[in-house]
Amino acid sequence: MRRAWLRRWLTCAAITTLTSALAAPQAAGQSGAGAPAVAGVATGAPSANAANPVNATNTANAPGLANPATAASTAAALVASEDRVKAASLYKFLNYISWPAASFIKPDAPYVIGVAGADEVVENLEQLVAGRKVADRQVTVRRMRINEALAGMHVLFVGRADRHRLPQILRQLQGQPVLVVTEGESSNVGGMINFRIVDERVRFEVALEAVERAGLKLDSRMLAVAYAVNKGPQQ
Repeated sequence: MRRAWLRRWLTCAAITTLTSALAAPQAAGQSGAGAPAVAGVATGAPSANAANPVNATNTANAPGLANPATAASTAAALVASEDRVKAASLYKFLNYISWPAASFIKPDAPYVIGVAGADEVVENLEQLVAGRKVADRQVTVRRMRINEALAGMHVLFVGRADRHRLPQILRQLQGQPVLVVTEGESSNVGGMINFRIVDERVRFEVALEAVERAGLKLDSRMLAVAYAVNKGPQQ
């Protein structure tokens, strides 16, 4: 048990720099152009004032994790950091994916990101997109509930709490231009993009065939920084 907590603590330290870089506020109205700031790729040094969960307890005192309260606090800090990374990545993905024109009801319609089964990711995402635009479009975040219609979205993140609903969700969205993002340690979780922890970092893998079937196009820069790209039967 102690080893498991220690590993989680070290993972938290590994992703803190990335979290700070991705979640740092940008000037309102900026599109976020530049190199893909996606999970697992450090894009800059953290701000001196950025919240750093690692500073809450010095890692030199790692044996103290035997204390249940300390261990629980450490795990909570790690999960919070992972949630921030995933929220920032969902936002950044918008810069590197092309949707069919028909996906927008009007020329200036916003991007819509739905989140199911991951309330913490929703909260981070809502704070992150406030006052910002991507390609001159506002970004709207929707908290998806059970039996809620899935129409009108551009990205749908299905968290672990709703993973059991994924097969049903995929059937409902079949053929629709919606990027389905999941989280899990298996490359066969489903969806089109999947977050997972690899080498103590939050990374993502791409199911390219599923993306193309949905009528979406991914920028080659995004594919270049993916942990893995599954091209399907044509491989």
